[in-house]
Amino acid sequence: MTTRALWMLLALLLAGSPGGFAAAQAEGEDDAAEGELEDDEAAGEEGFDEAEWQLPRVLLVRGPRTPVSLTRQVADTLEGIAEVVSGRGFVRRARQAGLRPTSSTAYERLLEEENVALVLEVRRTRFRYIPQAQLTYREGALGAVLLVEQHPLSGRRLRDRERERVRAELRLALAVTTRPRGGPAEMPVQETPDDPDEPGAVVEVSIAAGGGMGTRAFTLPTGAGEVRLGTTPYPAARVDLALGVRPSASGRLRVAGRLTYATSVGLRTTDRRVDGSERETASRSQRLDAGLDLRVRLGAEAPALGLLVEVGWMLRHFGSEAPVTLPDYGLSGPRLALGLELPLFDDRVAIAVAPAVQLIVSVGDGLRSQGVNALGVGYGGEARLRVKLVDSVALRVAYRESHARLSGREGDVEDVMRGVMLQAIYTP
Repeated sequence: MTTRALWMLLALLLAGSPGGFAAAQAEGEDDAAEGELEDDEAAGEEGFDEAEWQLPRVLLVRGPRTPVSLTRQVADTLEGIAEVVSGRGFVRRARQAGLRPTSSTAYERLLEEENVALVLEVRRTRFRYIPQAQLTYREGALGAVLLVEQHPLSGRRLRDRERERVRAELRLALAVTTRPRGGPAEMPVQETPDDPDEPGAVVEVSIAAGGGMGTRAFTLPTGAGEVRLGTTPYPAARVDLALGVRPSASGRLRVAGRLTYATSVGLRTTDRRVDGSERETASRSQRLDAGLDLRVRLGAEAPALGLLVEVGWMLRHFGSEAPVTLPDYGLSGPRLALGLELPLFDDRVAIAVAPAVQLIVSVGDGLRSQGVNALGVGYGGEARLRVKLVDSVALRVAYRESHARLSGREGDVEDVMRGVMLQAIYTP
């Protein structure tokens, strides 16, 4: 190789060396950065602790007239998806503040202290005889409603299929409340979203039966003297059947058809005749009452004070097995009662008072033959105390007093019935 060729090769090497060196250096830096990234990822995977992961907190609030067992089933269903926070503390603080726990005001004022992502209200309702679990999902800041769903129950049990639905609903509600940082979450405009599955009219059936004590007194002036009937307290029985309809499950109005029958048991009376002689005989005091009952809730949401209106027809009858001086008689006519019902302790206890008036239009042939006018008036009323034992069974104590006054040929005729009853009420 000539000297000239060697010099040319050396010049080419010197001209290309800076670019080649820079490229090699850049390639080395890229390889180093990639290696560091892989090392960081590996270190991150090795340092992740699953125990530090926290499930979203969900406040579980039990609605009025809802069994504790149903709330527990819902809590068990949420296991593994959310950390369930008992709503008892929230309910207690709301009541101490004079607020209804499930009201919007209670959520706005007190919910922030709970530090939860979601609120889940559990209520037991009915849809055409079928018990339902109504679940209301609310966001955890101010309690705005996100979702309302109905789940049919098998007796008091939440079916497995419905449990899967609850899990899916919870995931959806949590996804809605999860928003990126940088701005406040948008709140729904309406308090309760439209739900096509929400039941409309709800049918309710109740059966009440029991016993107690009663008295009956009757005064009939005649030309030969005054005929009196006075009984000592006697055993009595009473049965009530009612079929009610609520046009809306959450509405204020309830309309029910009612049939009540009460009778004495083993009653024996003494016939005191005008000549002073006495005769004891078996007798029966009965009352049959049929009508329509209306209850109008006066508050915005249940439970609240209710207005009671009872319209119907009542028959009161007295008869004896053997002929006595006092003839068998029956007083009947339309009846109207107006009263109030006050629910207490989430409707576990209710007190009702209902004064009543009656227009008597029929007295029977026995009294008519004694010169008694067929037109008269009745007045009285009933006071009731109801205590709910479980969701479908309650006890009721009732005191009832009823007076009837009619005009007769020889003077005023009066009939008085009094009674105290203890009944068990079953609502399937």
